[in-house]
Amino acid sequence: MLVVAALLAAAVLELPGVVVDAADAVRAGRPAALERAAAPADGLGIPNDMVERVREVIPEDAHYAIVLGPSIPLDANQTVGIPQFLRYWLLPRTFEDEADDADWVIAYGQSSETLGIPVKQEIPLAALVNAVEVDR
Repeated sequence: MLVVAALLAAAVLELPGVVVDAADAVRAGRPAALERAAAPADGLGIPNDMVERVREVIPEDAHYAIVLGPSIPLDANQTVGIPQFLRYWLLPRTFEDEADDADWVIAYGQSSETLGIPVKQEIPLAALVNAVEVDR
C-alpha cells in the first residue's frame, strides 16, 4: 500500500512537467501523431496520398497482399522497406504472402491484369498504385 501511495505521489509531481512539454510541442508546431507515424514513408518514397488512403480503402478485418511491379523503379531499400512499412501501417489487417490468399492486393507499380486474381474492383491510391479487391 505504501508503494502505491508513493507511485501516485510521484505521478502527481510529474504531471505539470508533462503538461508543459505538451504545450511547448503544440506551440513549436510539432507534427500531428498521424504525420509522425507516417514519417518513414517519406524516406521510402511512398506517396503521402497513398499512406492516408490505403487505410481508408482496405477494411480492418481484411487480409491483404502487396505486389511490387516494374512500373515504379525501386532500389533494394524500397523493395524491402515498402512492404515492411505497409505491414506496420495497415495493422490490424492481416498480411498474406500470396495474392491468391488475400481479400485485397496493393498493386504497387503492377497492373491488376497481371496479378493472376479475379478483380472485383480497383481503387486508385496514388499514381501507379492501386488497391485491388479480389472477387471471391
